[in-house]
Amino acid sequence: MPKPILIIGCGNPLMGDDGAGNRVIEKLREYKLPDNIELEDVGVGGLGIIELLLDRKKIIVVDAVKTGAPTGTLHVFRREELPSANFFMISPHDIGLLETLELAEKVFPERITKDILVIGIEAGVVTEYTDIVSEEVKRAIDEAVKLVLRELDITEL
Repeated sequence: MPKPILIIGCGNPLMGDDGAGNRVIEKLREYKLPDNIELEDVGVGGLGIIELLLDRKKIIVVDAVKTGAPTGTLHVFRREELPSANFFMISPHDIGLLETLELAEKVFPERITKDILVIGIEAGVVTEYTDIVSEEVKRAIDEAVKLVLRELDITEL
């Protein structure tokens, strides 16, 4: 029996816009979501989240990205559309989100759902210690919350 649907927010909320994924989870916690939905703020992620990914019906991941697009741009991918692992790599010192997913799929292929949605929020400043996100990313966070709710077919809360 699959575990609840998992929504993951990644990032470092003390590094400006890098905390976008964490803030999406904070905002989603303000809603009364169905019992089959689990929200997790996984910080910067890494190999430690593999166990969390196993046996899920669906996984939605929200993370900050740096692609050169305008700050606040939303990038939305289904599992089969995901770009290279470097796309979500803000810190070169950590194993990235996509690398973690790819490793989990190789090690536990029968236990990782193919129903994965990844939302990347284009970050601006991620190199200063601050808990303040840019106005563009604040708007993108609100849009990402709406996108998650639509993906879950939640229209009334």
